[in-house]
Amino acid sequence: AKVKMAGMSKEELMKHVYVRCTECDDFITDKILRLEGKPYHGHCFFCQGCQKPLANTSFVPPTRDRPDVFCVDCYQERFAHRCTICQAQILPEKGQAESKMSV
Repeated sequence: AKVKMAGMSKEELMKHVYVRCTECDDFITDKILRLEGKPYHGHCFFCQGCQKPLANTSFVPPTRDRPDVFCVDCYQERFAHRCTICQAQILPEKGQAESKMSV
């Protein structure tokens, strides 16, 4: 279907060409980042802990029980298991998704 574009305002034209960012509601005119189908600007997709942009780094996506997105460091700081005695984080070894604990 053809869209008649002559006589459209810039705002109307942008609605046909661009999507709006989930975070700021402005049109995205460059790279679109998507999380769970929702579009974001690179600068609007950030860690809920440290506020750093997550566009080019690893992050932990939200879950049903935890709706926030975190960079790996903030996620581990907040949610990693800790040693009962010294309170140090028990983190996975390089290349592992989870830490293995035995009692």
